[in-house]
Amino acid sequence: MQLKDDFIALCDSSALFMEMDEFQRKATEKAYETLHAGKTEKVVVKEGFLGPLGRKTMQRHPFHGFGYIRTWATCAENYSQMIPYVGLRSSFENNDFGYLQRALDLYARVQALFHSVMAGGTDHSGLMHGALWGLAAADDELLKTLMPHELGVAKEGHPLNVCCSNMLMGLCYKDDSLVEEGKKRAARWLKTKRTKSATGVARYMLALVDDNADDASEALELINQGIPKEKEPLVRFAPVEFSYYLTPLLHGLYNVAFYGAGKAFQEKIVVPDRCFSHDYARYLSECSYSEQAEPFYMFTDEARILNHVLSSIPATRLESPSDGSSYQDVNTCTTSLIESLNSMLDEGLEDFYYRYHSFHKK
Repeated sequence: MQLKDDFIALCDSSALFMEMDEFQRKATEKAYETLHAGKTEKVVVKEGFLGPLGRKTMQRHPFHGFGYIRTWATCAENYSQMIPYVGLRSSFENNDFGYLQRALDLYARVQALFHSVMAGGTDHSGLMHGALWGLAAADDELLKTLMPHELGVAKEGHPLNVCCSNMLMGLCYKDDSLVEEGKKRAARWLKTKRTKSATGVARYMLALVDDNADDASEALELINQGIPKEKEPLVRFAPVEFSYYLTPLLHGLYNVAFYGAGKAFQEKIVVPDRCFSHDYARYLSECSYSEQAEPFYMFTDEARILNHVLSSIPATRLESPSDGSSYQDVNTCTTSLIESLNSMLDEGLEDFYYRYHSFHKK
């Protein structure tokens, strides 16, 4: 009860906390500002894209296509850090941690959308953030979307993401070759000086592939100790006062054990008291890690485009330049999302194009 009261008091007193309606308002205002200011990419859009808007409105609205999708993805990501904590508050108030599960899944998908359509110079290792937060919400389908088994070994990206991506995929897809690649890269990376939390993430994944629950417990505690000073968004993406109540990364890593090593092994891992919601972990265990069908929040008005694209993120594909490296094919991903919008654009969204274009013309 004290935990609940303290957390709700923090939400009420923090200028950073925002409910979902405010999140939608700010994201929409930012998207409107960006679009009518002409800051999006001016690209040639193939005939038929964006459905009912058609060729006539294409001439009136020069910022369609890639820029439109990427603007919404960026604006949603900009204001998303409080989504898990809105879910935690709702869970406390309704005595139902299904709210937190759905909120974590929404947050994971916002992150996945952003990293899927914005070029980051990485291969699928750059999507590990979204995959881990998806696992925190028991959404293993998001892992399969972001990091399909057929993509194979991750090589391009932050060394921590690369080694852990390979071990994560190796565990979940039962692929020993990926596990060994991840272990080799992790051993090399751990020889350099790193923060406690980043070191803990690598050590935790190594403990899972080695079936060592004691080492896994120590690694989670190491992550926990480093959170107050950690600046890496993968570890602490929210202000520390909120992270003390819930750090989604810890839940994502804890759930990797369930999907990769099984429930019996997972239950041997000792999790920290701070930064980890034991109530939420019990809830997932009791519901057998089943996914929630009902979305945490349905966007309205212009922002309802997010309802569609967040549920339609295409499987990651890679492109290979002439130098032999592989990177996320964000253009194909964005194109797939544009094409899928043919099924849902309507007059209301078309009016939005007219309004921002008219404002831009003044």
